[in-house]
Amino acid sequence: MDKICKAIVVKMLSLGIDCECSLSENREDDGFTCALGEIASELEIDFQTALKTVDYLVQTGYAKYIPRGTPRSGTQNAAFQLTFQGVQWKSFRRREIFNYIADKWVDILSSIISVISLTVSIIALWQVR
Repeated sequence: MDKICKAIVVKMLSLGIDCECSLSENREDDGFTCALGEIASELEIDFQTALKTVDYLVQTGYAKYIPRGTPRSGTQNAAFQLTFQGVQWKSFRRREIFNYIADKWVDILSSIISVISLTVSIIALWQVR
C-alpha cells in the first residue's frame, strides 16, 4: 500500500466506518457521504490517479464497489466503501510485515551476521596499523 492509498483510506475512516464515497468528481445529491473528486482535491492528487488508486484498493480487498442501476439497463460502479480489511488496514499491514519476516528470517539473520563479521574485519584491520 503506497502513500496515496493510505491517505485515501485514512480520509475515508475520518468520515466514518460506513462512509460510501461516490466515484464522481463533484458531490451531487446522490445519497453518498462524499465524492472522490473532493477527496482528490483535498489530498492534492489528480482525479484519474485517485480512480486508479480506488481500483487498486478494490483489487487488494481494502475496498469494494457499490453498483447502481438495474440489470436491464446495466449496472455500473457508482461508489466505493471500505471493507473490514480497509477499516483495519494497520493490523493487516502489520501482519503482512510479520509474515514476510517469518518467511525470510534466515536471510535476515545471515545479513546481520555478514554485517557483524564485516565490522569485526574492519576493526581488526585498523588495529594492525
